[in-house]
Amino acid sequence: MREIYKGFLISYPIKLKLEFYLPIPKHTAKSTKEAMEEKKIPHQKKPDLTNLIKLAEDLLKGIVIVDDNLVTKIVAQKYYSQEPRTIFTIIPF
Repeated sequence: MREIYKGFLISYPIKLKLEFYLPIPKHTAKSTKEAMEEKKIPHQKKPDLTNLIKLAEDLLKGIVIVDDNLVTKIVAQKYYSQEPRTIFTIIPF
């Protein structure tokens, strides 16, 4: 996170939108993989969404935000993707 974020440390309440794009199982057919991404099929396996949210908050703490108690609202979703990634959107409250 330190390598990506070069801004100032946020010390005011924020809303946090998280989009987790997790790997599609290897045994999935190519046509099914494409459909899963196109339709943004929700990821239904481990890890649990609550664990991913906590990890994201911990990554932000001390690097992007002063403390994770500044997060006053969270919207989070997890999807299947052939390109795993996490998208963070921070919105001032």
